[in-house]
Amino acid sequence: MQRHARRLLPALLEARPGASAGQQPALAQQRQGGRHTEAVAGVQVRPAAPGAAWNAVVSPLRPSLRAPACGALWRGFASSAGGGSSGSSGSSGSGEGSEGVSGADGGASLQSSMDKLVDAAVGLVEAGKLGQAVEVLQQGIQALGAAFPGSPELGELHNQVALLLFLGGQPDQAASHAQSALEVTQAVFGTAHPLTAHRLLRLATVRVGQSRGNEAAPLLAVVVDILNPYPEDTGLQEAKFYLGLLQAGAAASASELAAADDALLAPLRALSSALGPDSMITRLAVGQHARLAGLALDESLALGEAAFRQHIRLQEAISPDSPDLALSLYQLAVVYYAADMLGDAGVALQRAAALLRQHFPPEHDLVQMCMHRLGMICAAGHDPRAAQQLLTASRARYAAAAREQGGAGRGEGDHPLAHEAEAGLAMAASKTLDPALPAEARAARRAELAAAASSAADSMARSLGQEHLLVAGARRYAAQMAAAAK
Repeated sequence: MQRHARRLLPALLEARPGASAGQQPALAQQRQGGRHTEAVAGVQVRPAAPGAAWNAVVSPLRPSLRAPACGALWRGFASSAGGGSSGSSGSSGSGEGSEGVSGADGGASLQSSMDKLVDAAVGLVEAGKLGQAVEVLQQGIQALGAAFPGSPELGELHNQVALLLFLGGQPDQAASHAQSALEVTQAVFGTAHPLTAHRLLRLATVRVGQSRGNEAAPLLAVVVDILNPYPEDTGLQEAKFYLGLLQAGAAASASELAAADDALLAPLRALSSALGPDSMITRLAVGQHARLAGLALDESLALGEAAFRQHIRLQEAISPDSPDLALSLYQLAVVYYAADMLGDAGVALQRAAALLRQHFPPEHDLVQMCMHRLGMICAAGHDPRAAQQLLTASRARYAAAAREQGGAGRGEGDHPLAHEAEAGLAMAASKTLDPALPAEARAARRAELAAAASSAADSMARSLGQEHLLVAGARRYAAQMAAAAK
């Protein structure tokens, strides 16, 4: 199982050969890191986080940069002449304010400029154009830095760019802006101010995304110390969640991982209650746990299974009927299928399909994705007749999708899932051979079908890579067929 988890992400995109990066279901973009950058059926999957959220198929993320969780200072900058406090965050209770811009004319001009900047950035984020939103904000940083160097508003812009870059799966670039936001804010407000704590928090979360937990932990501890007097501050709950995430990431066993449940669930519930399950902050938190689950699966099946189950518990706590939860269950079913744990795979898949049917019609891509996986489970198990029916349909579906998409090999229906269906049909055929055939003929036919399954696995690997979890599963079952043919 080790290393194959690195190629698990495309399993969630397998039914959408034409989906754009801005249309991917929420879980898919929660998986960050270069190891999860793939092309599936011609779709380039960028290492993005929940922002365009792993597609319009699942509820699209529609965050507002004006929300307190994304920065309390978007509105009310320089609201009074002379640069007094601009007000507090609606949810923080910590009196976050903006100071340092003096003069009525300067304050009014700055506020007008910031309003326009915010409106443009919010519109782009809501349209799923995170990259363009970042460009707009970076232009604002250049202009504001020239006109008002050292102003706290400049720190806020750096903070927002850091958030969006992190959301878009670029933690290294996000870290640079988070560091700049901290330096500007700390210079104005000092080291113990709640707004400085929020800047520390963003830098700490980005460090977690960079797999630099040893640097993130002390920053998070400082954030908790500063914000403890403000229990309603969502930053306090976010910091506690990431501390729980570090605890879970250090687990060496399933029991140690489960021991982190309380440290994760309580702050996540508080975040979701205050900001909503679809807010950027909540999605980022859940997305970082999804990343942890993938890393755990690289370590071992037992640890990976425990991490996936913990991830599902987190999703159940904040959005028990969401399509994102269904996709996590589907992902777990793929893990079980590839490990030849067919009973467990069937249970997880059944629940995933039931959730998806609550949101989508039977012909929807995600529902059909579950039907394809059910066909593969039936082929590997003891229902070859059902497998033949399901996989004949899914092979035609995915081959047609490949032909519609076009490109090298697509005209002939070269789609990894069409090839997986071919492998499954070979498995099913090997279990429905005529018992009246002579033993030698039966052995020859089994060997022929095993070779066909192995060839289909090779075709899958050309699209998905040798380490893809589905390729590993196809090779496992082809090897079983070859052994049975001897």
